[in-house]
Amino acid sequence: HLDPGEGFGHYTLANVLAQRKRADEAEGPAREAVRLDPENPRYRASLGWVLFAQRRWTESLDAADEGVRLDAEHVDCTNLRAMSLVRLGRKDDRSHGRKPLQSTGCRSSKMYGIIS
Repeated sequence: HLDPGEGFGHYTLANVLAQRKRADEAEGPAREAVRLDPENPRYRASLGWVLFAQRRWTESLDAADEGVRLDAEHVDCTNLRAMSLVRLGRKDDRSHGRKPLQSTGCRSSKMYGIIS
């Protein structure tokens, strides 16, 4: 049973559902985590990846932008932002005045089954 006031439990449930390729079911818990802790960029990224997995590129970009607003160097949010822009055909908007971040890979996109 999830503590209704605990964002982390909802975030964890969303991740488990997404890993099992159940993005539609993951959306509710991901949104609830954001509602409970709207200033957490990790929760914004989680919601964004769930939306991305559902091919809802504009909404995933919005979630990524909110996460980047909260933490300009949040790797999952910046990766999600770039991938959403590519899907929307807006590759030229990727940097948006920011220096690209170095990462060993996009862990979240692998976790949500978007790439192997």
